[in-house]
Amino acid sequence: RPGAPALRVRPRQQRADQHHLQRDDEQCRERNHSSTSCGWKPGRSTDYVATLIAQEYGVKTIINLSNIDYVYDRDPKKNLPAGRQAKKPKKFERLDWKSFRKIVGDKWDPGLNTPFDPVASKKSEELGLEVIIMNGGDLKNLKNYFSRGEFKGTIIN
Repeated sequence: RPGAPALRVRPRQQRADQHHLQRDDEQCRERNHSSTSCGWKPGRSTDYVATLIAQEYGVKTIINLSNIDYVYDRDPKKNLPAGRQAKKPKKFERLDWKSFRKIVGDKWDPGLNTPFDPVASKKSEELGLEVIIMNGGDLKNLKNYFSRGEFKGTIIN
């Protein structure tokens, strides 16, 4: 979002587990850039890496693009066992960190399927970050978010 610190991540030719982050706040603000992060080291989630980058650069909002429109009280893509009454998963447009962490739990394992991983959630709560969960396949929705219009997604803060 405009006014938030922006950064570029540039890996340099050094040890594989070290990446140097170079800050280009002024240039990025002039061009209205945002940053993108990813994981590079096994054993660390991309959510946690994004949280550490936000901490390092004073970023207050993380947008997590996923394959879901909202956070739900249970996985909306899983079917219930035969014989159980199918109850539609409850979607959340806004959650506080305490409520969200009850949904995702406290432990992270590689391959865990949660909207935002538990370890990154704990760190984000400690840092007072806002995390937006939205579907990355809906670019019009993302544009609505950036233009401060209505959007489909969950705000966690």
